[in-house]
Amino acid sequence: IWGVMWGLLLPAIIISGVYFAFYLNGLLLAWELMGQIVIFAIATNIVPAQYFSKRYVEYTARGVMVVTMLLVLLWAILFMLD
Repeated sequence: IWGVMWGLLLPAIIISGVYFAFYLNGLLLAWELMGQIVIFAIATNIVPAQYFSKRYVEYTARGVMVVTMLLVLLWAILFMLD
């Protein structure tokens, strides 16, 4: 369950931070740029996955990677099939 939380929390924080930075500057995010930001945020899940894997917390690392795969599938449906 910790892996699922980490896998969802890290991309959400990054996407929210980038969106907030654009909002503060009064800029709008284009749909194409949003797709690139989302895939970058999803890719950052490799950091906690590697961290947990090296600490031999395998179930947490697996949880992060399962959520990552589901997020990539969702990203492909939303942004690639446009």
